[in-house]
Amino acid sequence: MSIAAINEHLLRAIGVGVALVDRRNLQFRFTNDTFDDWFANPEAEGGRGLMEVFPDIDREAMERGLSETGRFTAESSFKKKRRTMVVALDLTATEEDNQELAVLVCQNITRIRELESMIDSYSQMVERNTREI
Repeated sequence: MSIAAINEHLLRAIGVGVALVDRRNLQFRFTNDTFDDWFANPEAEGGRGLMEVFPDIDREAMERGLSETGRFTAESSFKKKRRTMVVALDLTATEEDNQELAVLVCQNITRIRELESMIDSYSQMVERNTREI
């Protein structure tokens, strides 16, 4: 098995969405299976770009972060079936054959946000009960 085949197999196996984005036009160059599942294969749908998939990203802040530090992180939420899915986005600037690209890694943090909400709710309930006592 070649290194390229191993890399491709690893990208399909991990539980995070991975994509390569062309920094000039913000179009997807590559997406792994997890990314395709979450975002309905944007690479194959007539070239939907990063801003169409994640409209709530601050484009100016993203471009500034990628230019200055080579990194940009954000969160985005969207409806997936009947639930709202929250995704942590991490973009890292890179260059390959004189092409400016960004590696996009998306991690599903929906359960983390739900747990944080439950903990906040529980602590508020405990505070109310403490005040009443």
